[in-house]
Amino acid sequence: AASEAYTIRVTQLDGESDFAILNESEATFPAGSTSASIFIKAFEDNIKERIETYFLNIELTPSASSLGAVTVNISATLAIDDNTEDILVNFEGPIYTVVEGESIEVKLIADKNSSESFKVEVIASQLGDVDLTPEIVNFSIFTTEAVVKLTAIDDGVLEPSETVTLSLNILTDLGVKIGIPDTANVTILEAFTGLSVEFEESVYSVAENNCITININTSSGFAVPFSVNIIETSVSMDYFLQGVPVTMSPDGSSNNFTFCARQDDIKEVNEMFILELEVVDDGGLNISLGGIMLTEVTVVDVSVVTVNFNESDYSVSEGGTIVVHVVADGPSAEDYDVSIVLTPGSAGSDDYDEGPHIASFVAGSMLATVTIETTDSDCVEPLESFELSLEETTSSELLDIAIGTPSNASATITDESELTVHFEVTSKNITEGESMSVDVVADDCYKGTFSLGITVNEGKATSDDYTIGRSITFNGAVRQSLTISTTDDNMVEEMEDFSVELSRDDNGGLNLQLGESLNVTIIDNDERITVSFARDLYTVVEGFDVEITFSLSGDTSQSFFVLVETQNGTAFSGVDFDDTFLQVDPRVESVVISTTMDGILEDEECFQATLTIPMNLSFVAPGPITETTICIRDKTVIGTTTSDNLGTLSSSFVQPTSSELSQEITSSESYGSSVVTTSDVQSSESSSIPSSSAVLTPSPLPRTCPNTFI
Repeated sequence: AASEAYTIRVTQLDGESDFAILNESEATFPAGSTSASIFIKAFEDNIKERIETYFLNIELTPSASSLGAVTVNISATLAIDDNTEDILVNFEGPIYTVVEGESIEVKLIADKNSSESFKVEVIASQLGDVDLTPEIVNFSIFTTEAVVKLTAIDDGVLEPSETVTLSLNILTDLGVKIGIPDTANVTILEAFTGLSVEFEESVYSVAENNCITININTSSGFAVPFSVNIIETSVSMDYFLQGVPVTMSPDGSSNNFTFCARQDDIKEVNEMFILELEVVDDGGLNISLGGIMLTEVTVVDVSVVTVNFNESDYSVSEGGTIVVHVVADGPSAEDYDVSIVLTPGSAGSDDYDEGPHIASFVAGSMLATVTIETTDSDCVEPLESFELSLEETTSSELLDIAIGTPSNASATITDESELTVHFEVTSKNITEGESMSVDVVADDCYKGTFSLGITVNEGKATSDDYTIGRSITFNGAVRQSLTISTTDDNMVEEMEDFSVELSRDDNGGLNLQLGESLNVTIIDNDERITVSFARDLYTVVEGFDVEITFSLSGDTSQSFFVLVETQNGTAFSGVDFDDTFLQVDPRVESVVISTTMDGILEDEECFQATLTIPMNLSFVAPGPITETTICIRDKTVIGTTTSDNLGTLSSSFVQPTSSELSQEITSSESYGSSVVTTSDVQSSESSSIPSSSAVLTPSPLPRTCPNTFI
């Protein structure tokens, strides 16, 4: 410390400075003080610079010099630290364009000056595509711009526009940083524009179920891959493409695609398809289409269509329709026809439509239908048939049609109509020993031949009584005769019968319906026996029996029976006579009928007896008297018998009254073969008259009232 104040001056030893010493560069040491201050102000120059060092010099002012004891140390330095922000270096713009083989300048900009030069490196992202001159750019002192020359290298290969990215690298520690834009994209345009693509060939051919490779050529080499597509002008299931879209590679390893034709089993003409090139991604190469931008691919068909009948047998009712199906083993791409040829068999051309019959297949179809009409004949026909066969009908020389199996078929026509065959009559009589013809009739016309069996069912007639054929054949005629002969056995016999039936022996394929059987009755030709009552009137006294006898003619050597039956008249069975129903042999038997004595005085009563020949006795015929009358006289009227036809007097006798005995009987009515007269009573039979000697006087008995006594 000094005892008194003194001043010193601080000065800059070197030249121009970036600072100023304030207070006129002087510092005062107060008395007794060991320190003094001066103030230094660093100037703001907006220049990027490093720390600056300045040397300070102390000069003694007069006040200091007067002390004599002050010395000066001039080794002090002043360092000014730069507070300027870092320099930002960037590209002038982010995008640049250059054509291959040409150059452009790329400018770098610093946002402020620098107190010293510095270097910045420009880096390209793709080496070999560009040439930078210089690669390291020098920013001189107080310079804010620098230029680098960029040259695009022409490699002689077609390639798309390329983009090279430039970036910066600061090569100084001055405090330089990279600004914005920190990168620059340089687009390198292709100088060569002559690349085109096309098909290798304009025409290709491939067989079904095969593949071919179709190459795509370029007019020159290229550096990057690009894509082309194949446009199908008509989409079809007949083929497919592989490797589409096509990625074109610079080495040529994949510059093609595959065309594959499907095997569709469809018989068709060769098909043609057009393919067209299209660039879908040129990879930036600006590619054009060459001369063969379209190519034609022909698919050659290798299949064969085989057709055949769906069935080998057809059946139809006469007048109906046969539906014939012809099938193919695969569809065809176009229409074609197949003929159906008809060949007569048992059925002729008049039985069906001869045609022509064509089975037409439309494109894509595997089935064709043909209808054949049959004729409904007026006559009944047997089963008839004809043949069908397939024949190829070429509708296009490009189609290959084969006839498969079955290639032939049979058609049967069935006549549902019935043919009724029957005897013309259902019953016939024939005299023993004679022959007769009976017609067997078909009710409709027919075709063919058929035979019928003859079956005989015996009745009373046996096989000894007749002769008959056992079959009959129809061959187009609607009427055939059957002969029946009978045997004359010279015996009187009843009527005999048998029946004849028709049976199917060989129906000839016809639907036969048989009629009723024929009943044949054989009438005996020998003389018939006749049977009759012996009388038509019998008279019997009450209480007596009456015997009825028969009268016969003819050969009575053969036994038989007749029926005799009583019927009520004024006399009643069970009261006046015994009811009688007898079967008797008239050759050896008579009929005895008993009357009843009732003890009552009554008029004459009568009843009848009838003679019946059983129906089965065809050799017996009734005689002239088949009904006789039997009259019963009360025995109180007639006390005597004049003949046997009055019967036998019973053991009891009732005495007539005087008045009855006095009556004169003058009847001339016949009773059988006897006539009762007055003389008969008085003379012939007077011995039987009672002792009173009364005379019986007959009185007339009117026929209209025979049972009334006067």
